[in-house]
Amino acid sequence: MSNQFSNLGISETYVNVLTNKGIDAPTKIQEQGIPDILAGKNVVLHSQTGSGKTLAFVLPLLERLDETKQELQVLIIAPTQELAMQIFQEVKDLTKDTAFEVEAFIGSGNIKRQLEKLKKVKPQLVVGTPRRILELAESKLKLHQVEAIVFDEADRQILDKKSNEDYVQLERKMPGNCQFIYASATATPELIKRLSEKVKDPVFLSVNEGIVKHKIDHLFIVGDRRQQIDHLRGIIRNLHITRGMVFVNSLERVKETVEKLTYHGVKAGALSSEQDKFQRADVMQKFSNGDLHILVATDVAARGIDIQNVTHVINLQLTEEKEGYLHRAGRTGRMGKEGIVISLITRHEISKLKKWAQAFGITLQEKQYQYGKLTDSRLKEAPYKNGAKPISTKPEKRSAKK
Repeated sequence: MSNQFSNLGISETYVNVLTNKGIDAPTKIQEQGIPDILAGKNVVLHSQTGSGKTLAFVLPLLERLDETKQELQVLIIAPTQELAMQIFQEVKDLTKDTAFEVEAFIGSGNIKRQLEKLKKVKPQLVVGTPRRILELAESKLKLHQVEAIVFDEADRQILDKKSNEDYVQLERKMPGNCQFIYASATATPELIKRLSEKVKDPVFLSVNEGIVKHKIDHLFIVGDRRQQIDHLRGIIRNLHITRGMVFVNSLERVKETVEKLTYHGVKAGALSSEQDKFQRADVMQKFSNGDLHILVATDVAARGIDIQNVTHVINLQLTEEKEGYLHRAGRTGRMGKEGIVISLITRHEISKLKKWAQAFGITLQEKQYQYGKLTDSRLKEAPYKNGAKPISTKPEKRSAKK
């Protein structure tokens, strides 16, 4: 088939690893990104969470590694430790049958041990968090031969004031002929403007297939705030959710929600930015093993984390920005699988959700939670201006004129 990885220039070594993982054909962002990155172009990859951006930049960069050069050639920067380790694991899996030296250097690791490792090993590809890479670059980690650098979740690294300081320093340390690659699930006008000004001849590749309209159902339930935790508990039980994520907007709400769910017998755990890497790894492992059925998290804690086979995402609180809805929804329906997003909202939030639906081109279905079941809304008095029908952004069909 014309869309197979081998036809994009990916060698048999990596194709075999992908096949063993059940990945036989590239996603759209991979089809577009791999050839341009292989060609050495500066590239901006924009597509929804779960659409395959990591492989879109990792595969072509591995192809370009020169095993005869015992020096750092590729640097991949991720804004969080968890995301960095996920990317590193992907790289390790792909390179298990090669002689390439690949390493991960993240902020929570012991810097003395990392420096000792760099005395013994000269990695050809490094995945790391920005501040730790800058610290190591002061002594043992040589960046002068880097041929390509990737900034994953580029919007977060560039637009956040604190993160931008590290980004600017890393950018300045790169050689003049270095290839720059940026990956992001959101591409705001400000991000595009900055990259257009900073990057030489960037190729912008955008695929809006990530919030999979045909694979993810977007539901919402209107009710009082005081009802929502009871609705949440009932929905989890009656839909038999064993791989679900619940999103809230604060650490306090994370703790409160976990406590209430646990009290009522739901196997729930918190994913919090307060946790250290061992606590977070323990929660993730329990969720992966099925010891926990629900992860309760904020956007900060969960952004960029790749959790497989999440069937339901429940918004106990809506985000302030529409991009947040996009990131949350991207936790389910990954790589074309089916998923369900349920938002528990008040009447005052309906207009906000409707605007987001229009912006993303998705259809929202209103449901009612009654007697332990989700049913279609059949309210005679509409709770919002346009009636109690599902909100759809699809154009109405018009009959042809005779």
